[in-house]
Amino acid sequence: MQSPRPIDSPASVPADGAHANPAAIVARNLHKSYGDQTVLRRIGLEIPQGQFVCFLGASGCGKSTLLRLLAGLETPDDGAAPNGVRPAAMGSGGVGSLGADEPSDLRLESPGTEVGGPRLGFVFQQANLLPWRTVYRNIELPLRLQGVTAAQRRAAVTRALAQVGLNERDGEKWPRMLSGGMQMRASLARALVTAPQIMLLDEPFSALDEVLRQRLGEELRQWHQQLGWTTVFVTHHVSEAVFLADRILLFRSLAQAPEAESLVADLPIQFNQPRQAELRESREYVETVIQVTKRLREVQA
Repeated sequence: MQSPRPIDSPASVPADGAHANPAAIVARNLHKSYGDQTVLRRIGLEIPQGQFVCFLGASGCGKSTLLRLLAGLETPDDGAAPNGVRPAAMGSGGVGSLGADEPSDLRLESPGTEVGGPRLGFVFQQANLLPWRTVYRNIELPLRLQGVTAAQRRAAVTRALAQVGLNERDGEKWPRMLSGGMQMRASLARALVTAPQIMLLDEPFSALDEVLRQRLGEELRQWHQQLGWTTVFVTHHVSEAVFLADRILLFRSLAQAPEAESLVADLPIQFNQPRQAELRESREYVETVIQVTKRLREVQA
C-alpha cells in the first residue's frame, strides 16, 4: 500500500510556492457572463507544466466554462483568448486575488511551441462520437482535418487505441456497438491521437458506473504520468478529485455570492506516485476526502 501524505488543512488558500516547471497555463483576471448572469469573476491562476489539476465545485459554478475558455471554445468577456498577450508574473502554481482594474490575460504554453501554442486534447462529458463514422474514423478525424497522411493517421490511431485499451477490431466497429465505457475510451483516444501537451477533460466519467469510473481514473492518472501532460479535469465528485489531483481548485457559485470571486481555494494533494486503487483504502485518503468535503460545504453554505 502507498504512503500518501495528506494535504495541509484546506481551511485556507495555500499559496504560491515555487515549482520547478514553468507555467503551462496562466490566467489573469478572467470574467465570463451570459447576458446579465455572471458565471466567472476575477479568475487568476497558474498551472505548471506536468501538473494534474482538478476544478471542483457544485454544478453551475463555472468549472466547465473556465475549461472551455482554456480550450478556446469560449472567449472571456474582454476578448482575451488563449495565447494572447503575455500576462504579468504571478506566484508559480497559485491562484490570485485581483482587482477589477487589472488587465485580463490568458496564455497556454509548452516547450517547443512558440508558434501556434501547445497541442490541446479536449474530452467532453459525453463521448460525442459521430454515429456515421466507425470508431477508427472518429479517432482519425482530428488528424484528417490537419492534413496528416493516411499512413501517419493509421499509425497514430493504432497507437492511441492501444493506449486506451482498445484494439484494431474495436476500431472497425460503429459507436453504437460499444459499451459506455468503451465509447469513452474511444473519445479519449480521439484526444490522444494528436499527442497533446495539455489535456482538458470535462467530467468525462460522470455517466459511468462507480467501478468503471474508478478504473478509468486510475488509467487516466497513469497516462498523465507516462505521457507528460499538463492535465485539467473538471468534476463535482470530491473523492475523484482527491484521487486524481496534484491540486484542487475550489469554485463557488456566484448565484449565492454575486460580488465574490469564483475561485475560493487552492488545495495541494500530496500523495506518492504512482496512484493505485489501494490508495482509496488508506486512512490518509479518507481523511483528505473528509477535509475537502468540509471545505466544499463551507463554500456552498
